[in-house]
Amino acid sequence: MPFVEIKTGRRQGARSGAYLNRYATDEQRRGQPIFIVILRAAAGWLLLPSGGRRTRSLRPAPVSQLRHGHRSVGVRNWSRMLDSTASPARTALKISQLPWRPPDERQAISATGHHKDLRFSRALLVLTIAVAVHLTSVGGIAQAVLSFAASAPPTALLAAPTPGNPFESEVTALETKLSQSAVTPGPIVFYGSSSIRLWKSLAQDFPDYSVLNCGFGGSRLADCARYANRLVFPRKPSAVVIYAGDNDLALGTAPEKAFQTFQQLFGIFRNYSASMPIAFVSVKPSPARCMYLDNIRRFNRLVEDYLQTRPETDYIDVFSDMLGPDQKPIPSLFVNDKIHLSPAGYQILRREVGEFLTEDCSKNKGKISP
Repeated sequence: MPFVEIKTGRRQGARSGAYLNRYATDEQRRGQPIFIVILRAAAGWLLLPSGGRRTRSLRPAPVSQLRHGHRSVGVRNWSRMLDSTASPARTALKISQLPWRPPDERQAISATGHHKDLRFSRALLVLTIAVAVHLTSVGGIAQAVLSFAASAPPTALLAAPTPGNPFESEVTALETKLSQSAVTPGPIVFYGSSSIRLWKSLAQDFPDYSVLNCGFGGSRLADCARYANRLVFPRKPSAVVIYAGDNDLALGTAPEKAFQTFQQLFGIFRNYSASMPIAFVSVKPSPARCMYLDNIRRFNRLVEDYLQTRPETDYIDVFSDMLGPDQKPIPSLFVNDKIHLSPAGYQILRREVGEFLTEDCSKNKGKISP
């Protein structure tokens, strides 16, 4: 059975001057709490002058080399310990043969043991302080974050984009820009994804109308529905032209599911005004998205059939005008990415949307600077 060297602090026996190292079995060692054993080992490793290396073997020394320790073990316990070792050499040892040490030497040995206990106490104190400082710093950081969240204005918190709202920063910037623009009352709002946002010649294409560009790139139908209350309705529009759904279908959304989202978006605008003209521009056939042409056709047909049954609405078909004789997208209508429109493509939009404005929207000579 393995032996482990430990110290004991009890002072027993007739000979109070005897200080011995005691060797105990594993069963005896289990009497100590495990965390005390671990802490003592850690403190010794950190604070020993040898850098944590053991300077003495754990193997019990021969009886002739037994040294007096700094803690008393008692002569009666010594005899019982000798019996537990089952060593013939140790059982032959007589207590009377133990050498007597003078008081000065015993005091020096005792001071050495006290120094070791002091090092352990210091290590425990340092550990406690480190844990307290760590908890305090973590709590301080958390408190600072909570205080900032409570004191920061809502716009500051909304300005940082989140994974759930990737357009938040762009929408916030667009809100600021629109609020600083001189908008004529009752503008015609063009709303939707990047095909609207990149329409730089919008005001020049419709000089007789008060038009306002509220598009933000990459948006889907659900995103348009989410930000309509912030981007469109505060402008008090007299009519709305919508282009959306292109990105939904490009992400693999089924036409029927995209159409359901369109119905939600249309309901939001119709709830705002029952008589406001609403026009939807068909999803265009981009060369880079030819694999989705069938889904685009299906989605456009669902929207067209739906709007034909709703008053004050119009379906603007640009899909057919952008297909060549081979029923494929005309490359010259698109820029190098083969997704967004070129100036020639926007001329088709200008012509088709212009018919809607002429038939359903009254002219407003006032211009805006969005």
